[in-house]
Amino acid sequence: VIAARAREAPAEETTAPLSGFQLGPLVWFSVSFPVIHFSLTRLGFATPELAAIREVLTLVLLILIAAMVVIYTRLMRAENRRLDTERIASQETIEHLAFHDDLTGLPNRRLLADRMTLALSRARSYNWHLTVLLIDVDDLKTINDTFGHEAGDTILCQLAQRLRRSIRDNDTVARLGGDEFVALVEGLRTEEDAHRATEFR
Repeated sequence: VIAARAREAPAEETTAPLSGFQLGPLVWFSVSFPVIHFSLTRLGFATPELAAIREVLTLVLLILIAAMVVIYTRLMRAENRRLDTERIASQETIEHLAFHDDLTGLPNRRLLADRMTLALSRARSYNWHLTVLLIDVDDLKTINDTFGHEAGDTILCQLAQRLRRSIRDNDTVARLGGDEFVALVEGLRTEEDAHRATEFR
């Protein structure tokens, strides 16, 4: 059991001490044979006539204990896999929230700054231009005051979807906060390309 878990464990976990639930079944299985044999002997199975029955009972009980150990180990492995899956999902969620807007799902200010740095570096390397578009929603405060913040959030989400559909996959549209959005379009050669990039659908 311990050898199987050591082969399946990641490298950083192989040096960790064995926990109680890992060592317990192996110790119980190791001491079960002499305990069972001694118990059956004390119960009157020590006579030669009952020796065969004693050995059969011992073997049956050992098989049952071995089956319990195997089932227990598989349950622990399944539980560990479930916990690892939840941990990875939680880490991905935390990382996504750190770099994306929680309302629209667009990149936030931090991720935009990183992509802007990369875009400037590529523009210098390939000798092309990039366009930065600042976009906001007119009278959003009036909409929030009149129809409520849910209506304003719906408008922001719909605008975010339209902006995302209107740019190429290698471009970036981000939300700075409130009603402010930024579209970063790179790989432009001429001024006409920049004008075409502003024609959002």
